[in-house]
Amino acid sequence: MSCSSEMEKLVLRPKELSVQPEAPEAPRIFNFWLRTVEDFIASLRDYRKESEPEINKKRIIISCLSPDVFPYVEEAVDYERIVETLKSV
Repeated sequence: MSCSSEMEKLVLRPKELSVQPEAPEAPRIFNFWLRTVEDFIASLRDYRKESEPEINKKRIIISCLSPDVFPYVEEAVDYERIVETLKSV
């Protein structure tokens, strides 16, 4: 999803998730990261005009993954499955 310049000024994009699953701090980092992604999506909804298309949560969450993390969810068909997969990893 491409944010308008007005929207980009109002909301902060989440950082990229790049922690390895076996890292001791992985659960803490993942939980914080997921919260920032969810808040980002909620903020986009707050500023979305009714005439604009629905927000594509799958595209947003994928854009917030590092190339090392992406293979874990490459086959996931939607946002919910991506989150499920990342939680299980």
